[in-house]
Amino acid sequence: MPDVIGAVDGCIVASKEHPLHYKTRKKDYAVVLQSVCDLELRFTDCFAGYPASVGDRCIFRNSELFLDAERNVNALFPNGEYIIADKAYPVLSWCIPPYIDNSHLTRAQKRFNSILSQSRQVVERSFALLKGRFRRLKHLDIKRINLIPSFILTCCVLHNIFLDGLEEYQAKQDNIDDFIGEGLQVVRQQVRENDDDNVGFQKGEAKRAHIMAFLVRND
Repeated sequence: MPDVIGAVDGCIVASKEHPLHYKTRKKDYAVVLQSVCDLELRFTDCFAGYPASVGDRCIFRNSELFLDAERNVNALFPNGEYIIADKAYPVLSWCIPPYIDNSHLTRAQKRFNSILSQSRQVVERSFALLKGRFRRLKHLDIKRINLIPSFILTCCVLHNIFLDGLEEYQAKQDNIDDFIGEGLQVVRQQVRENDDDNVGFQKGEAKRAHIMAFLVRND
């Protein structure tokens, strides 16, 4: 996909016990980490601390990434770049999710969704690598809620530092694959919202249609 600079998604980080609104549909207590990652699995933006009962779309729209982009989109995406997301996220000029399958998608739209899905697998691998390396994130035993976001974000910073450091060693890919394999064993729980978003919707739709046409022409 042209001009993609990252993929965004939310990741559940289980915690031991907290107020009711931190409870997931599977009766676990958890907070959400929203992250954007690049092709090298590095996190380029992280936002943590919302309860697991809050949907991804709501978390996204309250994140600094969204607020900064809405204030001055050219500061973050000066040349028309964008990030890709799953269907829980709104379609904007700088955030492109797939077309929602209503059983009436065109062949081009289905092809677009397939390419986008393959492209955004990188964020799943980033989360798997994070949890595979920092196993405490699988079940975070911290009673003070105010410390949890800082702990999660610290792990994200260290995640990037380790990736930079591993470039010095030949065994980099083997180490990453081992951690990703372990991290993928964690069952991810997601809360999704699919309602339409009117903010920048028309620009986002036009941008998505343009990308789809480009992909079809070059397929």
